[in-house]
Amino acid sequence: GVGTGEEETFAKNTIVVYAPHPYIFISKCKATDDGFTIVSEGNELEIGDGKEESPNSVPKWEDSKLKRLPLVWTNPVTGRNHLQAHGCCVLRLETYDGPVTKENMESGKLKLVNSLSLEESRSKLHSLFGRSIAPGRI
Repeated sequence: GVGTGEEETFAKNTIVVYAPHPYIFISKCKATDDGFTIVSEGNELEIGDGKEESPNSVPKWEDSKLKRLPLVWTNPVTGRNHLQAHGCCVLRLETYDGPVTKENMESGKLKLVNSLSLEESRSKLHSLFGRSIAPGRI
């Protein structure tokens, strides 16, 4: 599994939306002590609507080109589920009313039930991955 029952359901029903131009977005930020994600201090560059750019924003971008990937990856050989996310580049976590599978996403049947803010997303990922990246486990 990928955590407690509640955590596993959350993880299986969630996609990670990554920031446009993620490394530019976080270029003025510092990482958490463990390096997994970014300290939320409001130092990220502005994202805006992607149509304009300024010295304080990321370059132009298109919503259709944002990376949206499931939080849970299923190993095709073993069939086991694993959490997979790049904590530093996350923009938000979107949770749906059922498991985020390719089939479910393509069918259009899933409905968005919650979207966490940047700070909430970082905190949630840190909570989910914390046990895995603890010094004694690496």
